[in-house]
Amino acid sequence: MDDELVLNLRDDDGWVLANRVFDILAAYVQPGSRHSPVGTALDLNNLTPMVRRLSPGERAETPAYFQIQFWRVFLILARQVPSVHVSHVRLVRLVRALRELSVTGGVWSNFNALKACLQSIWREPSPHEDTYEPFHEWVNLNSFTSRLYGANLIKWYYFGIWAMRDSLESPQNLPDDILDNRILVAAQWIYHSKSRLFTLVRSLNLSIDQAYALRSPTFPRGDISMSRWLFWKERFERESRLAPSEMIRIEATRAYEAMNEEDGGRTRRIRRR
Repeated sequence: MDDELVLNLRDDDGWVLANRVFDILAAYVQPGSRHSPVGTALDLNNLTPMVRRLSPGERAETPAYFQIQFWRVFLILARQVPSVHVSHVRLVRLVRALRELSVTGGVWSNFNALKACLQSIWREPSPHEDTYEPFHEWVNLNSFTSRLYGANLIKWYYFGIWAMRDSLESPQNLPDDILDNRILVAAQWIYHSKSRLFTLVRSLNLSIDQAYALRSPTFPRGDISMSRWLFWKERFERESRLAPSEMIRIEATRAYEAMNEEDGGRTRRIRRR
């Protein structure tokens, strides 16, 4: 998908640089844009409090405040980019370019503010939403975040586990359109970061506190294991046959086949009493 994007800041926080940051990002992310990742990263860097030329009477914000506000605006935009749109690739390239600026120090030396901003918005929309737009944006956000994880630009695996848990391990007594959306959310993590997730389930040792945060009714101990991976794969296989929507059956099949390719066709051994 390479359609022109219609993007809106939708900002009510009053950050003085919000419009300038958003305009730079919106111009860059369009599929026909001639702006390069490196050039755009430098343009954004020129807005940081350590570099920006201040207007008379203007006081520079702290680097920490800039980071939080910057990533908040960035995610407002990223959530509006459809999950299948080519501009997600451009966003990932821009994040990589910002990371490469970290060699000079400054606000790009770590992405802790990005993690904080993700944590503040990381929740599935309510079944009582007035429109379907929040559900579309939830898929888009997972597409963007899973691409960052798959590209090894972030290490916060728990966003992926939370998405898979809430989508595939939670009670299914919800309307079909919400369940369909959950399949799309989980599929993003398989499409874009299956290799890192597969490595994770074979090697991650969690503390009790870490495992507690990843619990579900299906996996009450919160362990990240091959058994959990194979459970996800079984759910995709089931939805590939039984989902009411043909589109969801196609997406579930694609995710199932990607997992099969990654793990060599493993199946879960079910203990029989």
